[in-house]
Amino acid sequence: MRSWLMVLLTSSLIVTGSPSATWMQIVYSFSAPAMSWDFRGLLWIVARPRSYRESALRPFTITPSGGREKTMAGGANRTGTLPAANAGFSLISDSRLIQLYRSMLQFRLLVRCARGLGGALRASATRSVAAVAGACAELRSRDALDAPVLGPLHGFFTGEPLEQVMERVLAPSRLPLPSPLLAALARKPRSGAIVLAIASATPRAPQSALWSQAFASPGIRGLPIVFVRLHNDAAKRRAIRSPASIPSITVDIHDVVAVYRVAFEAIARARRGSGPTLIECAPYRPARPGSRSTSPADPIRAMETYLRGKRLFTPELRREIGDDLNRRLSAAISAVRAMQPAPGDPPSE
Repeated sequence: MRSWLMVLLTSSLIVTGSPSATWMQIVYSFSAPAMSWDFRGLLWIVARPRSYRESALRPFTITPSGGREKTMAGGANRTGTLPAANAGFSLISDSRLIQLYRSMLQFRLLVRCARGLGGALRASATRSVAAVAGACAELRSRDALDAPVLGPLHGFFTGEPLEQVMERVLAPSRLPLPSPLLAALARKPRSGAIVLAIASATPRAPQSALWSQAFASPGIRGLPIVFVRLHNDAAKRRAIRSPASIPSITVDIHDVVAVYRVAFEAIARARRGSGPTLIECAPYRPARPGSRSTSPADPIRAMETYLRGKRLFTPELRREIGDDLNRRLSAAISAVRAMQPAPGDPPSE
């Protein structure tokens, strides 16, 4: 009841006059404990000072049950967007859009190369190229990526040299990789650093034991972690419930622009010390029964169409990206094989 009264009071102040940032933040502090995530997010948009609202790029504000906005893929996501985005103005720079496309295309080519060399890769990772590229785009050097679903290619999104990535493909280690998520649960990451955890989900295995441990941890609300759960079947996604311990938001798994907007805000929120967020990535399905999914069959082709509409895509761009990766891959594979002992050679001491 108190939360509804505070929302009504705040709304009346907005209509009748411009309340000061100090007053609005007092209202926010008083009402936040009794309010749902949706109302807190809405009230904070108004409560935060004007200088904060205008000082940085804010693609949207996380509001899990907000308005449904049209996206690159032609579907809609449960995200509330700023007025500028509603008017058709992209809050993402052209260079970032091209970088998202570059990451998707290079990762797909890298997956094909790794499979051709006998690398063991999970199918869910390759089907979720848009979600993974969009979620990882804002990672910094001091951040950590916990993504077993990516197998030996996880280093591609953390800026590792291709030589190291291909070394894990050609000579995989039998030892499990260290888990940044487990480390974060044991010791909070340093200020400004975040942990991005990516995993696939099925109704039989909605999350790993480590994720269950994280969601049940008493200190999870204070940790800078962004969880990204990949659902490749929209129908089965409904059988998996999001944990009540942290806020969550659903986004189209094949819409790299939409995923990037969500991840941008979630990562910025974690860096500010506001706690974790769970991003549920699933194919978009209209609310009408019997309607087909509007998620694109090929997210890379959909991104090309999107970029073409902004006059940012040409066939030469795709060829240039592919040629650049193939050239670097050839050099990396040659370097790794040169370091490997030839058959019959004694092992080096």
